[in-house]
Amino acid sequence: MLKKQKVMKKIAIIYLLLLFIISTLAFYTGFVVGSKKEEQQQKKQVEVKNVHKDIEETISKFKIKFENIVKAQIILESGNLTSIRAIRDNNIVGMKVAKQRPTTAINEKGHAIYSSIEDCLIDYALWQSQNAFKCRTEEQYFELLGRIYAEDTKYVEKLKRIIEKQN
Repeated sequence: MLKKQKVMKKIAIIYLLLLFIISTLAFYTGFVVGSKKEEQQQKKQVEVKNVHKDIEETISKFKIKFENIVKAQIILESGNLTSIRAIRDNNIVGMKVAKQRPTTAINEKGHAIYSSIEDCLIDYALWQSQNAFKCRTEEQYFELLGRIYAEDTKYVEKLKRIIEKQN
């Protein structure tokens, strides 16, 4: 019986040591992974700021109308440049492939896929030149977006809220 108790005691000590080692490793790994995640998030924020600057320059370069509304669309449609469609397809404004006008999309159906964000914004400028040439005011543009661009009935409302938060 005494021998059995000694064996059980040794097993319990080994078990506790393993438990301690595993929990220490789990804590350390979680700490390192957490630090790397924070570092990656900070890096992404810097990258997003740079992309925003490039986007603003492209919007100006191609004379895209209603810049504040377009920026709100980018935030809404791309999840502030974090959506799969924005990252994988360079589609930051939720464009679908054009059927009756020139396009910079590299696919033929569904949501457009672009070689670059600049190509996406060029396509948006092409869309504006075909559809928004009569719009003189933001309200006219909002009305157009609600009527022919958006599938969401609250789209314009959401854009206005985003613009309000940006100001």
